[in-house]
Amino acid sequence: MGAGIPGAPEPRTWLPGYLRQIEGATWARVLNAQVKPGAAILLIDSLLQVAEAAGQTGNVVELLALRALALQAQGQSAQAMTTLERALTLAEPEGYLRIFVDEGEPMRSLISDFRLWIERQSHGKDQKLIGYADRLLAASAQPVSRPPSKISHLKSTLVEPLSERELEVLHLIAEGFSNAEIAEKLVIAQGTVKRHINNIYGKLGVQSRTQAVARSREMGLL
Repeated sequence: MGAGIPGAPEPRTWLPGYLRQIEGATWARVLNAQVKPGAAILLIDSLLQVAEAAGQTGNVVELLALRALALQAQGQSAQAMTTLERALTLAEPEGYLRIFVDEGEPMRSLISDFRLWIERQSHGKDQKLIGYADRLLAASAQPVSRPPSKISHLKSTLVEPLSERELEVLHLIAEGFSNAEIAEKLVIAQGTVKRHINNIYGKLGVQSRTQAVARSREMGLL
Protein backbone atom coordinates (compact mmCIF):
# COMPACT_ATOMS: atom_id res chain seq x y z
CA MET A 1 0.00 0.00 0.00
CA GLY A 2 2.66 2.50 0.97
CA ALA A 3 5.46 1.06 -1.14
CA GLY A 4 7.26 3.80 -3.00
CA ILE A 5 5.21 6.57 -1.37
CA PRO A 6 7.39 9.04 0.58
CA GLY A 7 6.38 9.26 4.22
CA ALA A 8 3.96 6.31 4.08
CA PRO A 9 4.64 3.00 5.85
CA GLU A 10 5.13 -0.29 4.06
CA PRO A 11 1.85 -2.23 3.77
CA ARG A 12 1.26 -4.72 6.56
CA THR A 13 0.11 -7.55 4.33
CA TRP A 14 -0.92 -9.71 7.28
CA LEU A 15 -3.78 -7.33 8.06
CA PRO A 16 -7.25 -8.06 6.61
CA GLY A 17 -7.98 -5.94 3.54
CA TYR A 18 -10.47 -3.64 5.25
CA LEU A 19 -8.08 -2.92 8.12
CA ARG A 20 -5.33 -2.08 5.63
CA GLN A 21 -7.75 0.46 4.13
CA ILE A 22 -8.33 2.02 7.56
CA GLU A 23 -4.59 2.13 8.24
CA GLY A 24 -4.01 3.71 4.84
CA ALA A 25 -6.65 6.40 5.37
CA THR A 26 -5.09 7.19 8.74
CA TRP A 27 -1.68 7.65 7.13
CA ALA A 28 -3.22 9.85 4.44
CA ARG A 29 -4.46 12.12 7.24
CA VAL A 30 -1.00 12.13 8.78
CA LEU A 31 0.56 13.13 5.46
CA ASN A 32 -2.01 15.91 5.03
CA ALA A 33 -1.26 17.14 8.55
CA GLN A 34 2.48 17.09 7.74
CA VAL A 35 1.75 19.24 4.67
CA LYS A 36 2.80 16.47 2.29
CA PRO A 37 -0.22 16.56 -0.05
CA GLY A 38 1.64 14.97 -2.97
CA ALA A 39 2.47 11.87 -0.95
CA ALA A 40 -1.05 11.81 0.47
CA ILE A 41 -2.57 11.85 -3.01
CA LEU A 42 -0.36 8.96 -4.19
CA LEU A 43 -1.41 6.89 -1.20
CA ILE A 44 -5.08 7.82 -1.49
CA ASP A 45 -5.18 6.96 -5.19
CA SER A 46 -3.84 3.45 -4.51
CA LEU A 47 -6.44 2.97 -1.76
CA LEU A 48 -9.23 4.29 -3.98
CA GLN A 49 -8.57 1.63 -6.60
CA VAL A 50 -9.11 -1.08 -4.01
CA ALA A 51 -12.17 0.52 -2.42
CA GLU A 52 -13.86 1.21 -5.76
CA ALA A 53 -13.19 -2.32 -7.02
CA ALA A 54 -14.75 -3.70 -3.81
CA GLY A 55 -17.77 -1.38 -4.04
CA GLN A 56 -17.04 0.08 -0.60
CA THR A 57 -18.99 3.32 -0.88
CA GLY A 58 -18.18 4.58 2.61
CA ASN A 59 -14.45 4.11 2.07
CA VAL A 60 -14.61 5.74 -1.36
CA VAL A 61 -16.39 8.80 0.07
CA GLU A 62 -13.85 9.11 2.90
CA LEU A 63 -10.86 8.79 0.56
CA LEU A 64 -12.27 11.29 -1.93
CA ALA A 65 -12.80 13.76 0.90
CA LEU A 66 -9.17 13.34 1.98
CA ARG A 67 -8.02 13.67 -1.64
CA ALA A 68 -9.96 16.93 -2.01
CA LEU A 69 -8.22 18.30 1.10
CA ALA A 70 -4.80 17.29 -0.27
CA LEU A 71 -5.52 18.91 -3.64
CA GLN A 72 -6.63 22.10 -1.92
CA ALA A 73 -3.39 22.11 0.09
CA GLN A 74 -1.49 21.82 -3.20
CA GLY A 75 -3.27 24.87 -4.53
CA GLN A 76 -5.23 22.83 -7.07
CA SER A 77 -8.58 24.36 -6.18
CA ALA A 78 -10.42 23.35 -9.36
CA GLN A 79 -9.46 19.68 -8.94
CA ALA A 80 -10.31 19.87 -5.25
CA MET A 81 -13.81 21.11 -6.12
CA THR A 82 -14.46 18.37 -8.69
CA THR A 83 -13.13 15.71 -6.32
CA LEU A 84 -15.32 16.96 -3.49
CA GLU A 85 -18.27 17.11 -5.87
CA ARG A 86 -17.79 13.42 -6.60
CA ALA A 87 -17.53 12.63 -2.88
CA LEU A 88 -20.70 14.56 -2.04
CA THR A 89 -22.61 13.07 -4.97
CA LEU A 90 -21.87 9.57 -3.61
CA ALA A 91 -22.47 10.57 0.00
CA GLU A 92 -25.71 12.56 -0.34
CA PRO A 93 -28.08 9.61 -0.98
CA GLU A 94 -26.70 7.86 2.13
CA GLY A 95 -26.81 11.01 4.26
CA TYR A 96 -23.21 10.80 5.45
CA LEU A 97 -22.33 13.64 7.84
CA ARG A 98 -19.61 12.57 10.23
CA ILE A 99 -17.18 11.52 7.48
CA PHE A 100 -16.95 15.22 6.60
CA VAL A 101 -17.57 16.84 9.99
CA ASP A 102 -14.79 14.82 11.63
CA GLU A 103 -12.21 16.35 9.27
CA GLY A 104 -12.64 19.65 11.12
CA GLU A 105 -12.10 23.21 10.00
CA PRO A 106 -10.16 22.45 6.76
CA MET A 107 -13.14 20.46 5.46
CA ARG A 108 -15.67 23.01 6.68
CA SER A 109 -13.79 25.71 4.80
CA LEU A 110 -13.54 23.53 1.68
CA ILE A 111 -17.27 22.74 1.75
CA SER A 112 -18.02 26.45 2.16
CA ASP A 113 -15.97 27.19 -0.97
CA PHE A 114 -17.66 24.28 -2.73
CA ARG A 115 -21.10 25.64 -1.84
CA LEU A 116 -20.32 28.85 -3.73
CA TRP A 117 -18.59 26.98 -6.57
CA ILE A 118 -21.41 24.52 -7.27
CA GLU A 119 -23.99 27.30 -7.14
CA ARG A 120 -22.07 29.18 -9.82
CA GLN A 121 -21.39 26.06 -11.88
CA SER A 122 -25.02 24.95 -11.91
CA HIS A 123 -26.50 28.47 -11.80
CA GLY A 124 -28.25 27.43 -8.61
CA LYS A 125 -29.98 24.44 -10.24
CA ASP A 126 -28.19 21.67 -8.37
CA GLN A 127 -30.37 22.04 -5.29
CA LYS A 128 -29.61 18.53 -4.04
CA LEU A 129 -25.88 19.16 -3.63
CA ILE A 130 -26.38 22.75 -2.50
CA GLY A 131 -28.80 21.58 0.19
CA TYR A 132 -26.44 18.78 1.24
CA ALA A 133 -23.54 21.25 1.51
CA ASP A 134 -25.75 23.45 3.71
CA ARG A 135 -26.50 20.46 5.97
CA LEU A 136 -22.80 19.68 6.32
CA LEU A 137 -21.97 23.29 7.10
CA ALA A 138 -24.74 23.43 9.70
CA ALA A 139 -23.46 20.21 11.30
CA SER A 140 -19.89 21.53 11.27
CA ALA A 141 -20.95 24.75 12.99
CA GLN A 142 -22.31 22.83 15.97
CA PRO A 143 -20.06 21.43 18.72
CA VAL A 144 -18.99 17.93 17.77
CA SER A 145 -20.03 16.05 20.86
CA ARG A 146 -21.26 12.53 21.17
CA PRO A 147 -23.69 11.27 23.78
CA PRO A 148 -22.08 9.13 26.48
CA SER A 149 -23.58 6.06 24.87
CA LYS A 150 -25.85 5.49 21.94
CA ILE A 151 -27.34 2.63 23.91
CA SER A 152 -28.56 4.91 26.70
CA HIS A 153 -29.80 7.37 24.06
CA LEU A 154 -32.14 4.67 22.77
CA LYS A 155 -33.50 3.42 26.09
CA SER A 156 -36.65 5.46 25.72
CA THR A 157 -37.13 4.28 22.11
CA LEU A 158 -36.14 0.63 22.08
CA VAL A 159 -37.52 -1.95 24.47
CA GLU A 160 -34.15 -3.68 24.24
CA PRO A 161 -31.21 -1.47 23.19
CA LEU A 162 -28.62 -2.53 20.65
CA SER A 163 -25.34 -3.79 22.02
CA GLU A 164 -22.09 -2.06 21.14
CA ARG A 165 -21.24 -4.92 18.75
CA GLU A 166 -24.64 -4.69 17.09
CA LEU A 167 -24.09 -0.97 16.59
CA GLU A 168 -20.76 -1.73 14.90
CA VAL A 169 -22.47 -4.21 12.58
CA LEU A 170 -25.26 -1.72 11.89
CA HIS A 171 -22.79 0.98 10.81
CA LEU A 172 -21.04 -1.44 8.45
CA ILE A 173 -24.41 -2.47 6.98
CA ALA A 174 -25.17 1.20 6.35
CA GLU A 175 -21.85 1.55 4.50
CA GLY A 176 -22.82 -1.29 2.17
CA PHE A 177 -20.54 -4.06 3.38
CA SER A 178 -21.48 -7.71 2.84
CA ASN A 179 -21.67 -10.26 5.65
CA ALA A 180 -18.26 -11.62 4.62
CA GLU A 181 -16.69 -8.14 4.69
CA ILE A 182 -18.24 -7.39 8.08
CA ALA A 183 -16.87 -10.68 9.43
CA GLU A 184 -13.39 -9.77 8.12
CA LYS A 185 -13.55 -6.26 9.55
CA LEU A 186 -14.68 -7.38 13.02
CA VAL A 187 -12.65 -10.63 12.99
CA ILE A 188 -15.70 -12.80 13.71
CA ALA A 189 -17.41 -15.69 11.93
CA GLN A 190 -20.04 -15.03 9.24
CA GLY A 191 -22.51 -17.01 11.32
CA THR A 192 -21.95 -14.57 14.17
CA VAL A 193 -22.56 -11.67 11.79
CA LYS A 194 -25.87 -13.22 10.72
CA ARG A 195 -26.89 -13.62 14.36
CA HIS A 196 -26.11 -9.98 15.09
CA ILE A 197 -28.09 -8.89 12.02
CA ASN A 198 -31.09 -10.98 13.07
CA ASN A 199 -30.91 -9.40 16.54
CA ILE A 200 -30.78 -5.93 14.98
CA TYR A 201 -33.83 -6.70 12.83
CA GLY A 202 -35.74 -7.92 15.85
CA LYS A 203 -34.88 -4.94 18.04
CA LEU A 204 -35.63 -2.40 15.31
CA GLY A 205 -38.77 -4.20 14.14
CA VAL A 206 -37.59 -4.48 10.51
CA GLN A 207 -37.09 -7.25 7.98
CA SER A 208 -34.33 -6.07 5.65
CA ARG A 209 -31.05 -4.16 5.54
CA THR A 210 -32.70 -1.22 3.79
CA GLN A 211 -35.40 -0.99 6.45
CA ALA A 212 -32.80 -1.32 9.22
CA VAL A 213 -30.75 1.59 7.83
CA ALA A 214 -33.83 3.78 7.33
CA ARG A 215 -35.18 3.01 10.80
CA SER A 216 -31.76 3.61 12.39
CA ARG A 217 -31.47 7.02 10.78
CA GLU A 218 -34.92 7.95 12.03
CA MET A 219 -33.79 7.04 15.55
CA GLY A 220 -30.49 8.89 15.34
CA LEU A 221 -28.34 5.76 15.33
CA LEU A 222 -26.58 6.64 12.07
